[in-house]
Amino acid sequence: MNVSYRASALDDVEGIYQWVARHSTRVAAEVEAAILTAAEWLGTHPELGTRTDERDVRRWPMPEYRYTIFYLIERDDDRIDIVRVMDGRRVRNVRRVPR
Repeated sequence: MNVSYRASALDDVEGIYQWVARHSTRVAAEVEAAILTAAEWLGTHPELGTRTDERDVRRWPMPEYRYTIFYLIERDDDRIDIVRVMDGRRVRNVRRVPR
């Protein structure tokens, strides 16, 4: 499946980069690359994420970092749509996409 990003997800990734870059731009680039790589990996394995209460939306907690990727499976378009990328500690309800 192809991978696309909603504006909210792109804003999330940029915010994560900026936050981490306050301490190290090298680490920020590594985290950003890991998020994008994980999203591409989910495009090839979309069913591996955990279901949420929202139809066709899944979440994937990244094992190497504390971020959680929320994504929508768009079967008709053969793609996943990255909806949000959040610090897992900020996600209050893992069954719903944070707004």
